Amino acid sequence: MSDGVKSKANEKIKLMKLGIGFPQDVRDDNQMDNWLTTEISRKDYFENTLRLNRFSVDKQMEKLFINKINNNINVNLERGVNPADIIIKYRGEDNTLLISNLIINGLYREDVPMSLNFGSFGVLISEQMLNILSEVGRLYDENGVY
Repeated sequence: MSDGVKSKANEKIKLMKLGIGFPQDVRDDNQMDNWLTTEISRKDYFENTLRLNRFSVDKQMEKLFINKINNNINVNLERGVNPADIIIKYRGEDNTLLISNLIINGLYREDVPMSLNFGSFGVLISEQMLNILSEVGRLYDENGVY
């Protein structure tokens, strides 16, 4: 790796954002109650899927509209992490490393030596950080601009 490439990679890593957890909606009882208002039928899987998809799209459009009205660019670091996923992933479009809450609960154990706990995290995180240098990752600059 040339000195120029190393320098650019180091700059991207220094400016990398970190998102830990899962979407704020999951922590908000009112948001979760909104999902309960969507009509679900025990007999019609296809219609249920359409209704839930429509609800999801409506919510996303609502967020876009609110952000546009407020002239606010809202970067949600937790966007892209499903609450049920046990993952660590790198998102090049905004230079963010996402760590799901479940991976922390699933990997970290008190009865295991700290070297193994932190070593496991280190391997997973470094694997995702290597995506900065991948064919796709290198297309984005340190600010996530394509």
